[in-house]
Amino acid sequence: HEVINSMRGIDLFNSHTQQLTHVQDEILADLGAKLDAISPKKGSPEKDQARQRISSGDDSEERNSDPGPKESLAARRTMSRKFAKGRTVSKPAQREDNRDKTEIVVVMPTTKRAPGMPEPHHQQQEEDEVRHALQPMTFSSMECVNTFSYHTKGILNITMIEDNKYLVSVSKDDTVKLIKCDWERNKFPIISAFTNTRGQVEGKEVDEKRSGSLSRALAYNTFTKKIVVGTVDGALLSIDPYAMLDAPHVVENAHYDTVTDLVLAPEIKSLITCGNDFKVKTWDAFRLAATRTFNIPQSSLMRVTYLDQAKAVVVCSFMNDVLLLSVEDGSLVNSLVGHKDCVDAVWFSKDTDSIITAGLDNIVHIWSAESCTLLRSIDSIKRAVVSFTVVPSEDGNEFIIAADKERNLKVWDSTSLELMTTIPKAHAEPINAVIADPYAAMVVTAGEDGLLKIWRVD
Repeated sequence: HEVINSMRGIDLFNSHTQQLTHVQDEILADLGAKLDAISPKKGSPEKDQARQRISSGDDSEERNSDPGPKESLAARRTMSRKFAKGRTVSKPAQREDNRDKTEIVVVMPTTKRAPGMPEPHHQQQEEDEVRHALQPMTFSSMECVNTFSYHTKGILNITMIEDNKYLVSVSKDDTVKLIKCDWERNKFPIISAFTNTRGQVEGKEVDEKRSGSLSRALAYNTFTKKIVVGTVDGALLSIDPYAMLDAPHVVENAHYDTVTDLVLAPEIKSLITCGNDFKVKTWDAFRLAATRTFNIPQSSLMRVTYLDQAKAVVVCSFMNDVLLLSVEDGSLVNSLVGHKDCVDAVWFSKDTDSIITAGLDNIVHIWSAESCTLLRSIDSIKRAVVSFTVVPSEDGNEFIIAADKERNLKVWDSTSLELMTTIPKAHAEPINAVIADPYAAMVVTAGEDGLLKIWRVD
C-alpha cells in the first residue's frame, strides 16, 4: 500500500512539473509579445533599453501601465514557493481583456487506496469498537455445542488470551495447551502444547503430586506475551505460547510450597502470587523478579486478586478470611467478614465496583469494593461453589456463572439474585474452571474428567 502511494506521489509530482513548464512558457511568450509591442525600430536605443529593463526585472513603467505581467510574475513566484512544499496545483484561467492570469488552487494531499482496500484504521481499535457495539450476554438457556478431550487427566485451570482469540488450559497431565477459538464456526483446534518435565522420572507415569508438577496458578502476562504457570514445588514457569517447544524461563523457589493462585495487575505492571507457604508476592511483569513479599501467618492462601482503586491485594485464606492488603507495604487495609468456611473463589468487577466471593459454606457474597460492606448474598445454594465467572448483562447488571461441587452449572442475576439457568451434571466429574466470552455468547468449562466443554448461550 505504501509503495503504491509512493508511485502515485511520483506521478503527481511529474504532473505538477508539466503544469509549471506550461505556465512558464506562457509567461515567457507574454513577455516576448510585450517586447514586440514596443514601438521603437529594430536596433534603436529605446528598444534596447526596454529589453534590458524587462530582462533585469525592472519593468515598473510597464507594470504601471499594464497590470497583466505583474499578476503573472507574482503568481509564478507564489506558485514556486508553494510547489516546493508539494501542496499546489496551478492551472491557467480563462483570458480576460487579452491578458493571461494564473489561478492557484491549493490541494490538500489525499491517500489513495488500491481497489478493495478498507479505510485505514488501527486494527485493535476497530476490533474494540466492534466488540463494544455488540450487546452483552442475556440468558434464557445454555446448550453444550462441543466437547474436547485434549488432556489425559483433570484440567486444573483455563484462561483466554489475545482478546479471547485463544484458550489456554493447564492440566494434571503436566501439559499446557494453546487452543484457537473460532467461535462462529465452532472449531477449536490445538495450536501448540507444552510438556513440563521438571521432576519427572523417565519411564514412570506422570504424577501430579510430585515435586515440579504444574498447579492451577495460571495467568497471561500481556507485557511479555508469555503464559505464566505455577508448580507444586513453588516455581514459576514463563512459557512462550507460540514457541512451546522452547525451554521456559523458570523462577525457582518463587514460593516454598505450592503456588495456589496467580493474577496479573496491569495497573501496577506486576504479577501477584499466593501460596501454601503463607506468603503473597508481587513480581515485576517484565523481569519476573520479586518486588514485595507479605506474610499471612498460620493460613494457607487459596486465591488472590487486585483492586486498583484501593491499591490493595485481596487474599482468600483457608481459614475463611478475606483480607485486603496494601500493595505498598502489606498492611491490613480491611477485611470481608461473613464466610464460615474456606473461601475458594474471588472476583473483582470493575463495572459494578464490587467484590464477589464464594466459599465452602454454600454462600456467595457480593461486597462493595469501596466500603467493604456486604451488599447481597446468595444463600440458597445447596452445594458449595468451587469456580465462577462474572459477565455483564444487557441491563447494566451482571450474571454470575458458577459451578458447584455436584458438577452443576448455575446462572444468577447478581442484582435480583434470581436463578436464571441450571444445567445439572454438566461434567462427569467436578468442574474446576468456568470462563466466558460475553460478546460471543459462549461459556467454557473445564473438569476433572479432562474435558473442555463449549456452551452456547441463547
